[in-house]
Amino acid sequence: MSLKLFLQNKSPADKKLNKKSLNSVGQMSIEFIVIFIVLFLLFVFTIYVGHEKNSTLLEQEKSIGAQNIVSSLGNIINQVSLMANGAEKTITLNNKFEYGLSVNNYKLYLVIPISNSTYGSQLVTNDVNISATEFESIVVKKINDGVVVEDAS
Repeated sequence: MSLKLFLQNKSPADKKLNKKSLNSVGQMSIEFIVIFIVLFLLFVFTIYVGHEKNSTLLEQEKSIGAQNIVSSLGNIINQVSLMANGAEKTITLNNKFEYGLSVNNYKLYLVIPISNSTYGSQLVTNDVNISATEFESIVVKKINDGVVVEDAS
């Protein structure tokens, strides 16, 4: 019975106190939501920046790989062109991505079609016939005073 009287005889100060605690609970919920949104946006921004830096690093790695390929292949073509007919050298390329090779004005060009990037290497001969399609393992041969670049069998 005394509990019932206690619950019924609440003073206005008790009602204000109860309302105040409900407001502070609501305010804490809003603060939590704001903090959660800020942390979520920070997380999304961090992921975005990481992805952009990773993409840039992959492009730089591909560029360095392409320059190494064209330089190595150019050196081998130059070596074979200075040897006697029948000479050949094989090169295995460890970078496997799509690119095209061409020779123009004593220069070997490597073109990556996706990024439209071109890399070059100076040659000592302009008489080079490129028939390689796989570009994984390549044989460079000297036939009839000309250089032939083809897939290794």
